[in-house]
Amino acid sequence: MADVLKDCISNLKTLIRNSHSLGEQLESINVLVLAINRYAADPLSSMITNVCGTDISSLYDVTITDGALKMKCVFSPNLNEKIQRYEICVGSLVTLEECEVKVSETDLDLDSVVVINSVTVIPCDLLWHRVIPERLEWHSFATDKEKAEVPLLANRGSYLSTWNVSDPSGRLWQGNACPSFYPSGHCNVLTLKELSQQWKSLKRPLSAVIVRVLCKSRLQSYPRPGKTDKWPYQAYFEVADRSGACTVILWNSLCPELYKSIQEGSVLRLGNYRVRERFQMHTRPSLRNNDLEQFDIEISVNKHHPIGEVQMVPLASVDQNWHLPELKYRFANRRQLGSLPEDSNVDICGIITYISRYCRLRRKGTGCEGGFWTMRWLHVHDESSRQPVIVQLFSTSQVKEITFNSIQPWKIFGENENFPESHARLAPGQMLVCTQMRVIQGQLHTSYQQRFMYVTTTNESQVYTTGDHHRGQYMTCPQVKAVIQWCQRSQVRDMVSMATVGGYYDYPPLPSTLLEYKDLFNEEKPLRVTTSDNLETELRDIYYREQKRITFQGLIVQVKYVPPDHTRPGEGEEEEGEGTMEESEFTPVASRLRSKRKLSPAAATISPSKATKTLPQQASKNSLPKTTGRTMKKAQSPSKGKKTSPKKSGSREGKDKSAAVDRENELLSEAAVEQQVVVDPVWQRLLSAVTVLGSTRCQHSTPVLHSDMSAVELKKIIGLPPDHFSPADFEDFSYSDLKRPSYGGHLVVTILGLNERVAVNTIVLLPPHLPQHQNFTDLLAGKLDKSENSRNESETAENESGKNESESNSLPTVKQLMDSARAVQGRRVVCVVDLYSLGEGEEVEVILNRGYVAS
Repeated sequence: MADVLKDCISNLKTLIRNSHSLGEQLESINVLVLAINRYAADPLSSMITNVCGTDISSLYDVTITDGALKMKCVFSPNLNEKIQRYEICVGSLVTLEECEVKVSETDLDLDSVVVINSVTVIPCDLLWHRVIPERLEWHSFATDKEKAEVPLLANRGSYLSTWNVSDPSGRLWQGNACPSFYPSGHCNVLTLKELSQQWKSLKRPLSAVIVRVLCKSRLQSYPRPGKTDKWPYQAYFEVADRSGACTVILWNSLCPELYKSIQEGSVLRLGNYRVRERFQMHTRPSLRNNDLEQFDIEISVNKHHPIGEVQMVPLASVDQNWHLPELKYRFANRRQLGSLPEDSNVDICGIITYISRYCRLRRKGTGCEGGFWTMRWLHVHDESSRQPVIVQLFSTSQVKEITFNSIQPWKIFGENENFPESHARLAPGQMLVCTQMRVIQGQLHTSYQQRFMYVTTTNESQVYTTGDHHRGQYMTCPQVKAVIQWCQRSQVRDMVSMATVGGYYDYPPLPSTLLEYKDLFNEEKPLRVTTSDNLETELRDIYYREQKRITFQGLIVQVKYVPPDHTRPGEGEEEEGEGTMEESEFTPVASRLRSKRKLSPAAATISPSKATKTLPQQASKNSLPKTTGRTMKKAQSPSKGKKTSPKKSGSREGKDKSAAVDRENELLSEAAVEQQVVVDPVWQRLLSAVTVLGSTRCQHSTPVLHSDMSAVELKKIIGLPPDHFSPADFEDFSYSDLKRPSYGGHLVVTILGLNERVAVNTIVLLPPHLPQHQNFTDLLAGKLDKSENSRNESETAENESGKNESESNSLPTVKQLMDSARAVQGRRVVCVVDLYSLGEGEEVEVILNRGYVAS
């Protein structure tokens, strides 16, 4: 940290001005990035950055340190993409190359700001990550605006989330306690029915209303680059009294003040508000109180014109004579969900057994500057079924501060560190409650096809997990009580101990024929086929954790089998027999194909739906084909913990001989694996002249076991990067060191464009157990081999023998699969691939979701 001794931050503005006046390049200055904060640009931003305000939607403030002092600067808009690609992030060590000192010509104080135009990211010594931000002082000329959590180059009141459009950012959103109202005697209030009928003729200001909050929407942000709105926020609440229900809109600066405090079930006294007819574009939530009339008015509460009044009535002070409707729930368990119609609105409760990694989905018509939704997939189990409830969870703008010491009665299987936001605290083993969820049945075009049911969030969904339940009024619901009782059973604890996180997940599965795939599109949503020449652009333009699906066509020119990694699990996990067989079925499994095996009750408890096509993958490590090194090695040597002889094998000579045999078998196996490559002769001729895209590795595509995982590791795998630096977030961490269930390996299928200029390596994740007689064409299309003989043979092998070798012998070998691949080399295939960016210099992940081979 030699640069730290220079104390360059205190002289940075002077160094920049001197270099500009002398026409020289700025001296290399290395600084650590402590914080990156996004905010919406406004006209002031364009005046200082010399970029037209309509050309940029976001700017980023960056806090840097030299190890002694800290300073807040602004990144030039040309660096926005580097942040959204995760090339520059919190914790990066960067060299400042081009900087300017700018002042706002409308500011009489002439406070200056450093604008960073160019940086180079350099390797970071671990000593830099020992910096403690709380102990760093601001540089001596820091302005009040620089020290506060407000944007430097815009008249905005707060920051936005770096990664999505829904979540607020900063301590400001912790909010204030809503002012309390204690009724005394008779309250002169209007009912909502009276208000809806007479609001146009009533004298202003209107009398107060007292209502109960039934639904709360996610936060809406509407900043516009050409406008100077300081607080461009609004939030919707569906409220009701004894006469009916209507919508309340919280506007502008009231959102950071009160949004956190107002929860479902809160009782509010509203005064000095405005009323208007309901905007027809605003959807109404599904109310559980079916007897309530919904009025077509909206109550707007603002901080000005007029100054609105929002007061919260403590629940203990609620007058029974008000007859406010109770907060009701509509819980449905897994068994009930299957019989509900499409778009039903329900609440769910269960134990989390799987959480996928984050996916960022780009909003239509937006660029890279934060215009994304963030989404994850969850498996939630309850007592009604062995199958999980599959949950598609989008952000719900929930900001909470939870003290875990206060919720011991509802402590479920351990807890994580106190993250400020409900979604960030999600972890396997926690009891999850989601309200206002929409049921998607996903029925395909013909009646004989299977439905792929899941639930997804709505604009009014709320998520509650460990740390929230002590305040939830749903705790008295019978369905929630049933889950709490069920989760005390030992089988649930065993289930949670085998839970997984992370990895690639796609649901519901795509059709298995090209004709059915085409039927998913129409004139309003046409099927867009990407040319091979545009594939490079698609891979280059994808941003950090963004998931994008594209369709293209080409020729299969190479298929290569890549065996599973040889990461060794913990002690005691190599036991053979029934325990190992159950482990392969015990957590969410990515199954492009699945053999129709009978599950033991314990295993079936957490087994995902047989209909799942591409879920996070895992398998027993002994389920691999016998050509792999690991299987051949196990066949030659006893398993850990198994007694092979009453005598001790203590001879050094015997050990050396055994090790030599094992190594020889492993080398032979590796050589056999290397031969599992199918190459079209045309590809060998064109290889040197073709641009090859895509990665051949899929380390991050498979899930890892959650057991014994630290909170920091969990956050790195399934969380989003932080906005502020913390040394704990940069502990030495390697994804490959984590325990994970074994899987069936993967195929690298190389697809050559029809014009033979570009090729792309795609990944096909193999299921843990390939059905017998399964061919390569059906594997790409996701078709199950429904041969009764194949199914019976597999079940017989499992029931009659506890040995994993017997189980493997009942399955087709990798060689058989590759032999069937030779029949399609050089054939045209329509590919549906899912792209995913891992950032940090990693290659873009290209998963072959479906491959429809032309007949």
